[in-house]
Amino acid sequence: MSQVIPISATPNQTLNVVLNNQNCQINLLARDGYVYLDLFVNNVNIIYGRKLTLTPVLSYLYLQSEFVGNLMIINDDGNTDINPDYTLFGVTQSLLYYTQADVA
Repeated sequence: MSQVIPISATPNQTLNVVLNNQNCQINLLARDGYVYLDLFVNNVNIIYGRKLTLTPVLSYLYLQSEFVGNLMIINDDGNTDINPDYTLFGVTQSLLYYTQADVA
């Protein structure tokens, strides 16, 4: 089941959340007009410094074997022509967790 992870319109934030029975730490960092993501699962680094776009974070299947599911910034107003912008977090942009079963 997909899950919206609450994020706020702040440039740098750390989120601790349980996703599909996985203890996750997500760091969102804004730098030079972009937002970057770090993902730790059970204190193991899975992704470090991934520049976010409006596409799935884990684009490689081997990473999905280390983290069950995927993350994606979605734009609630349907505009896919912009990059994630921390000033829009919690306004029109949200962080979504989903599994492959959610997509099917």
